[in-house]
Amino acid sequence: MNDIVKLADYLLSSNNVMALTGAGMSTESGIPDFRSEFTGIWNTMDPGLICYSVLKDDPEVFYKHFKLLAQMGKGTKPNAGHYVLAELEHMGIIKRVLTQNIDGFHTMAGSKNVLEVHGNFNHAICMNCGERYVYQLIQDELDKENYHPLSTCCKATLRPSVVVFGDSLPMEYHQFLRDELGKVDFLLVMGTSLEVYPVADLPSAVGRYAMINKKKTRKDFGAKIVIHDSISHALNQLLYEIKNRNK
Repeated sequence: MNDIVKLADYLLSSNNVMALTGAGMSTESGIPDFRSEFTGIWNTMDPGLICYSVLKDDPEVFYKHFKLLAQMGKGTKPNAGHYVLAELEHMGIIKRVLTQNIDGFHTMAGSKNVLEVHGNFNHAICMNCGERYVYQLIQDELDKENYHPLSTCCKATLRPSVVVFGDSLPMEYHQFLRDELGKVDFLLVMGTSLEVYPVADLPSAVGRYAMINKKKTRKDFGAKIVIHDSISHALNQLLYEIKNRNK
């Protein structure tokens, strides 16, 4: 029995399957990941400058680097793997997608129950009063090389609705840990090196999980199944296997 067949068995015999995705989920869309030795985003910029304290104290420095990060997703779109996860959700096999990614691709591909642990590019937020605007307001200013975008309500620094270093994770994540994590009986982990906490603890918290990743991770040893392959390829095979069982 091959690993795809085994994975289909686990998913179909579980009651509450959750998918956990990281940067590797979107590399097949053309967005580089963060930590790869030669091609990772952190090879092109200092991650210490994409943090709350720099945004607060020296927004121009923050935004000159953040602009580079934001531009890496331009012209990209969801890949086949995103669409397979959406279809598996629509089939009732996957109940929720929890992602570390900020590109919004899971929602764009049709997934409905998505928890974006690190936020997204949906909003610009006044750092004085919390008023929300569309994110494009920030992008327009960066395109004009204005590296200190201001709110119209308070004339205070605007920030993107993404989680940067020094931020707390969103309240929705803590609510998930409190109310839902204990009900998850299988976790499908894809495209993450599991180096960023507290999300890196989720496989151990669930106990039963599978890994799909091109490279080895330190959590492979505890997984029920480990597949070192392209995520899109593996998920397409998985979907084919599941659909064939329904004929």
